[in-house]
Amino acid sequence: MFPLALNPILERLSWAWAMRLLSLIVFVFVVFGNIFIKGRLPTGKQGGVISLKCFQDLRFAWATVGIACFEFVLYTTIGLLPTYALEQGFGHWASFNAIAVFNAGSGLGRYTAGLIADYYGRFNCMALFVLISIFATFALWLPVGHNVALFYVMVPIFGFGSGSVVSLAPVCIGDLCKVSEYGQWYGTSYSAVAFATLISIPIAAELQSAAGTTAYVAFSGGILVLALLSILIARWACLDYKWIWKAKI
Repeated sequence: MFPLALNPILERLSWAWAMRLLSLIVFVFVVFGNIFIKGRLPTGKQGGVISLKCFQDLRFAWATVGIACFEFVLYTTIGLLPTYALEQGFGHWASFNAIAVFNAGSGLGRYTAGLIADYYGRFNCMALFVLISIFATFALWLPVGHNVALFYVMVPIFGFGSGSVVSLAPVCIGDLCKVSEYGQWYGTSYSAVAFATLISIPIAAELQSAAGTTAYVAFSGGILVLALLSILIARWACLDYKWIWKAKI
């Protein structure tokens, strides 16, 4: 809803005040969310939130690499998709609508991913949804050009794949550790992922301005391929390095 709300806000307020207003809305929701949090388990005695020892488990290490690569592309897409729409000549409204359509696909992906993963396995579905995002990138986004219809086909499909991956990533990390260790393992994983997202938009923006949109999209697709390979290696490690196609993992 934020992208759709931001457009009329910017017509009445400056960019700075629009950001302040959105920040206030987010702040209120975060405060209420934290007030109503209730832990299911007693506080653990595991030490710090981050432990590099987690990376000694290669399943965890490869899963984290895969998640980091995927979210690198996800953040660049969310950050630069409006700019991409403007540069391709799709118009002012398309630059706002793109994120809303992307989020609609993402919401559907978040809802369906868990249902499918319960039947076919978390890592299996992670790989599938990364593959869907790769398809959206190379088969739909790369040849978009100035075709606005194809652009609007690509955006929700990519959103669906990304929403599915984002919802399954914490679950995959949880499958690798004890329940009492989850906070530490999740914190360690997403500390690495956070670094990837931190540098993602500056790198992608520089690439897009220097080499053009086609190079930027191809680069994103290449990073997604690395994400898929990492998730598959993590799955392989979960099976003691024995590739079993029908394993529910």
